[in-house]
Amino acid sequence: MAIVEVQVEESAFLALLRTEFNRQRIPGPTFVLPGLEGNILQRVRCDRLQLQDAGLAGHIGIASTVVVEYNTNLDEVRAAGSLQRPETHELALHPPLTVGVVIPPKDDPQGSPSVRATAVGVWSHDVPMAVPESFTVAAGAMAAGDGVVAVRLGTQAADPVQAPVVGRVGGGEWCQLVSGAVFAEVLESVLGQTVSGILSEQLDLERPARGQWVGSSQPYAFASAAVRAITPVVDAVIDLQLILTPKVVGRELQLTVQLTWSARTGLEYLLDFIAPIFGRLVLADVINAQVLDRLPGTLSKDGFEEIARDDESVNLRGSQSLEPPVEEFVLERADVTIEGVVCAGHVNLGTPRRGLEAWMSQGSYSLDTNCGARRVDVAWSPARLWLRDLGVAGKTGPTVFYGSVVFDPPDAWDVQPMPHPTWFETALVFSDPPGGKGAAGTPTSVYVATDCGTLWVDLGLVPQRPAEPGVDDVAQMLSSCLAISDRWGMGPLNLDWLIDPPRVLSPDDLVRDWNIRFRDIPADARVDVVAVDSESGAERVVSRVTAHQDVIAHILTRRNEVVELRAITGFDAPVPMVEQRWLEPVRTISTQVVPRIIDSVDGVLGVLDEQGRTMIIDLVTETAATESQFAARRFGAERLARLRGTLGRQTGRVSLANAGAVADLSPDTAALAVGRDVVLAKVHGYARLY
Repeated sequence: MAIVEVQVEESAFLALLRTEFNRQRIPGPTFVLPGLEGNILQRVRCDRLQLQDAGLAGHIGIASTVVVEYNTNLDEVRAAGSLQRPETHELALHPPLTVGVVIPPKDDPQGSPSVRATAVGVWSHDVPMAVPESFTVAAGAMAAGDGVVAVRLGTQAADPVQAPVVGRVGGGEWCQLVSGAVFAEVLESVLGQTVSGILSEQLDLERPARGQWVGSSQPYAFASAAVRAITPVVDAVIDLQLILTPKVVGRELQLTVQLTWSARTGLEYLLDFIAPIFGRLVLADVINAQVLDRLPGTLSKDGFEEIARDDESVNLRGSQSLEPPVEEFVLERADVTIEGVVCAGHVNLGTPRRGLEAWMSQGSYSLDTNCGARRVDVAWSPARLWLRDLGVAGKTGPTVFYGSVVFDPPDAWDVQPMPHPTWFETALVFSDPPGGKGAAGTPTSVYVATDCGTLWVDLGLVPQRPAEPGVDDVAQMLSSCLAISDRWGMGPLNLDWLIDPPRVLSPDDLVRDWNIRFRDIPADARVDVVAVDSESGAERVVSRVTAHQDVIAHILTRRNEVVELRAITGFDAPVPMVEQRWLEPVRTISTQVVPRIIDSVDGVLGVLDEQGRTMIIDLVTETAATESQFAARRFGAERLARLRGTLGRQTGRVSLANAGAVADLSPDTAALAVGRDVVLAKVHGYARLY
């Protein structure tokens, strides 16, 4: 009776199911219910769930209240304003839900069991279970009783997966039992396969492998088998026994495995055949048979290492990390009992907020200066739109229903997806339509339909193309380009901006981002990097470079500031290489420290302060946590290790001249340190001067 069972306290299970329902995306932009066809579907949410009889063995029934949010026409969407979620009408439905376990047919080698929740006519959702090949699922069921809901998987069709539920969550909200029989079946299978693989004319099967779980004061699993060794000089029965002893230490399950035998004669060559089983001892594969697919199972797939060997035994040791079965579960305790390995804790439903969010940059003309080619051109930067819904299911941003995108006036622009490495955002670019732009001054807008809802976006007036660059523009270009080629000691190097600032809603919030690379600076030289207010003339030293041969000064200045590089004494060195761009602040996240260095890995941001302390920011929830808090999360320790390596490499290359901390999250998104905050910003423009 090898069973994996997860129990969840009844109210916690219903809250978890309601949260999962509310994370789902809508299937299309419009209604399909009779009488409401053509209405604009914004969202379907679940307000209430209550257990009831399903009338179907192995399933549980749930009474529900589901609310459909919709708009009757595009004018209602537009009335909310650009980039704003509209007020909606609501329709309450009461479809019954059934939840059960689906097991794939035996002739489907790629199939895996899943938990399926179905609301007929409204919603059907499968949560696949990650079941390794070594765990053959023959039975599965949902059951409720004793104040809990249980999900059970069994390896045999006769396993009592529908037996009455006996609650075991105690004072917690969830628990998971991997029965000891699971360990015993694995040992039996591994030992049996290994013995079968070594049978020959000289080795015959005496007794097939049998496994058993022993629930004593120190529980363990074992499997035994016997072979008969027949040679011209030996006719002996060799008893083999494989013993596994699990022990919980902190958040790890320590596993000790011992292979013993009862005879010594002729065993040296036998050991050569038996020893490889430890390389195939995939205990993790079996125990990893979890009820929900969203998270890996209780044990990882780490191997075992040999720790001792003598003439009668081989001892190995492994360590497997204990993980909660689903993301919302917090592990508080784990133990090896007479029944098996038990993990338990509480449910944390602090999921990100739902709702389609959007921000954009307007299309605009600007003068593009090319110092290398000594020319100035009129450049067009098309409007761009970014969309996200942090609480939606799936590792992608909102999916756009391009067939339902409506422009006003029709064909005002052409919309295309824009590459965007940040997985939880979708980016669109609005380029010229095939027939070219409309008349200057024409108002343009678009209704963008996605699987997270529909928004109206004001794309602004079609701008008037400016006149071609004149003599004054070329003269300004030459002045800017030649200023930086001045040699050290001939006065300050005036670094002005060569790209016009982008058109944004709050231009005063724009930040200039500078990377200034100094090369071959003599050891006795000093260069002050000074930010000068172009309107008031006020100055501030933002960085100072001394005694460095090759160093990068990374600085941030306000929108109306330019930079001067002032050599305190004259010296001869190559001119600096300067990279410039605009940053448009979008959102602010408190870090509780003064950031010195920041970098991102796997969707999280690391912030290192001057004392070497690290704060971790989840870019999805936009919340900060200490290293220990983050390490306790699922996969937190692994992601933290990778992030530490990245921050360590940055620490080695950032000089004392660094006056600002910025991390690129994607080609058009960056994070910058401001006071005790990290500001997420959009990147606009780019220029490099040599």
